[in-house]
Amino acid sequence: MRFKIKQEIGKYGLLTIALFIAALSFNIFILPLKIVLGGNNGVAVLLEYMFEIKPSVTLTGLSVFFLILSYFFLDKKQTISIIYASFAYPVLVNITYPISRMLSLNITDILLASIYIGLISGFTNGMILKLGFNNGGINVISNIFYKYFKIAYSRSMFIINAILVIIGGIYFGWENVLYAILILYINSYVVDLILLKKSKYKCFEIITEKNDLIEEYIQYVLKRNYTKILLKNEKILIMTVIKTKEYIRLKEFLKSIDPTAFFLIRDSYDAKITY
Repeated sequence: MRFKIKQEIGKYGLLTIALFIAALSFNIFILPLKIVLGGNNGVAVLLEYMFEIKPSVTLTGLSVFFLILSYFFLDKKQTISIIYASFAYPVLVNITYPISRMLSLNITDILLASIYIGLISGFTNGMILKLGFNNGGINVISNIFYKYFKIAYSRSMFIINAILVIIGGIYFGWENVLYAILILYINSYVVDLILLKKSKYKCFEIITEKNDLIEEYIQYVLKRNYTKILLKNEKILIMTVIKTKEYIRLKEFLKSIDPTAFFLIRDSYDAKITY
């Protein structure tokens, strides 16, 4: 029992450190450079420029709004997983704002700054996901779209963030859109490295009582093919190969619908996946 408590305290401590670094990066780089990357940060940058609303106020308001949406439209487990990060991040943005002003960095090389932002955001996002937490925010809308309209999570998330990035380009110039794309690419790459090392693909072998739900998720959400193998004990083994960035999504989905499911995950380097 004591070990579990210490383990949980350690997880929340690491989460707080990751959120602190993310908040400091937001105030040092993203906000001054007016780079809209999508998500809650993107909305905060836009509203600060258009209406001079403090980013911490915007982030807090969005966090409360999306938590309410999650509570009413998603399950309790998903809501609980985003509560701490939803409230801690706006507070840390507010705390680190004066620190960033004290540092008063003169950023003239925006390309180099974009690389820094991509590396930092990739590291913090990767750590948050590896610890088993979720940032919440606009991601909640994508989860709702999937649950009620069966719109793929990645597709709705891409559309929402693309709209925000384009709005950012209208207000701050299209050059900033190019920097945003570079940052998002670096972020994605670093997250993959933290979560899954260097392999490009993962092979899942799954035995579960919820075969239909797993098959539907693989086929219609991840847009991947799969193979079903009948075992000697009359159970069915589902085997599929997915991209590494989809690993955490399938793993968490498995755990959420069937905590007793058996699954084996292996690196796959020369696989050819089909859509």
